[in-house]
Amino acid sequence: MKLSEEDIELFYKLHPALLFYTNQRKGALREVTTMEEFIELPIEEKNKVREVLYQHPKLIDSFVRRNPFNFSQDELEIVKSWKNFLKGEFYLFRYLKKYAIFLDDSSPPKAYGVLALKSYFQELVGPWLPVFLKAVLLPFQYFRTPLLTSDIKIISSPKEERKYVCNNFWRHMFSR
Repeated sequence: MKLSEEDIELFYKLHPALLFYTNQRKGALREVTTMEEFIELPIEEKNKVREVLYQHPKLIDSFVRRNPFNFSQDELEIVKSWKNFLKGEFYLFRYLKKYAIFLDDSSPPKAYGVLALKSYFQELVGPWLPVFLKAVLLPFQYFRTPLLTSDIKIISSPKEERKYVCNNFWRHMFSR
């Protein structure tokens, strides 16, 4: 339920480069002038730059057009696909063998098959599901569209809500 080692390596080649480029363009962390300095930053500092990127997604087009790190066309296509990021609140609904199911908070909600980066979701979140979380989902050589939709109603108690979500999710899955 996580990316392959090869894909993790590729992600960590591309994503920090895009964030460093974002920092160069927008100056979120003015004291950082080299990629090496950026790599050494704590995650909290990198997240500041990440938020700037999501506020200015056209920087992705600029990065692809300028190609400041001389990435291959295939690598640039991956970066370009990140314009389709989904930032928001999700329910981590279920762990499956190949991915975790995230439900967004739209009405009706959409479900996404999500792979973890380095650590398995169970290690990060624990076994008790569903869990409500904020996340950014990036396409990465896999599914680029929602897997399914289902009606969800918010119910007063968490226990009732989980039961309702589970029942309607499975009813919807098997009625197609």
